[in-house]
Amino acid sequence: REIWTLPKELDRTKLEEICQGGIVVMACVTYSPNTFRVVGDDGETDWATAWDLWRRYYAAASELASFGIRRLQVFNEPDHKESEKMSMDDYLVRMALATDAVQAALN
Repeated sequence: REIWTLPKELDRTKLEEICQGGIVVMACVTYSPNTFRVVGDDGETDWATAWDLWRRYYAAASELASFGIRRLQVFNEPDHKESEKMSMDDYLVRMALATDAVQAALN
């Protein structure tokens, strides 16, 4: 079962050309805090969800690295008024998981 793939709208050939042309790409890979809620109302980490989220960031970073993309933005504007709301604990756990997964994929 595939847990991450490039969006269908993204042309693989064009992405390869961009990356090989010397342009440094930063990909924004965001998973909804409502879909992947890693910290429950009790403040405890839901490790099954955390593991699923880690695997997805690892898969995304691995695939993107095959194009030479080594910069990933984990969450775009988490405090924007239109963003889904999450607790600071959820944000910190999410960032720790994602950055660990990305580093593991790139090293």
